[in-house]
Amino acid sequence: MKKFTMVELLVTLAVLSVLVTISIPALYETRENTISTACKANLSQLYIWSSIYTKENDHQYMSQPNTLFTNDWQSILTDSNKNRKALLCPKVPELYPKHADSSYGLSLILKDKFANKASAPSTTLMFGDGEKYSSTTQQGLNWWKKSLERHSLQASDLIHLRKMNLNYLDGSVDSKNYHEMKQSEPLWKF
Repeated sequence: MKKFTMVELLVTLAVLSVLVTISIPALYETRENTISTACKANLSQLYIWSSIYTKENDHQYMSQPNTLFTNDWQSILTDSNKNRKALLCPKVPELYPKHADSSYGLSLILKDKFANKASAPSTTLMFGDGEKYSSTTQQGLNWWKKSLERHSLQASDLIHLRKMNLNYLDGSVDSKNYHEMKQSEPLWKF
């Protein structure tokens, strides 16, 4: 029976280490895409819940008050649907374990608006995710819009492989990177 030489063992270890080095980034990206997909599923669930609310309230959208640190729309949705997990992107507990209560924002442009009056529902934002946690999370999507206008939003602020998950008034869900968001003025128009 022939024994392996030291050179053969070292070559085998070198080949294995190269294979591991090549596969780690691919595994990371696959994991992040899975998390992003779960986040999009949450946004779809929020859309379904808000659609029920809208139909039960004469087609008027829920609105985020223009005050800081209010979660009224989240309370409205979870009062009748006790699954609070849908209010939280799966990425947030990993990044900010102490602040893992909510991570989605509701667009402020929906205040006092009616579903049958939307001129471009497929390009108008309803919910969004992607901001790194901050004390301004409860301000809804207005924070992202102002950050884009002031050029203070950085690509690294978007937590899904440098993209933000968005939910539109027609129920569709999409991901946009920093440059796509800057060029998407219709996102903020009703």
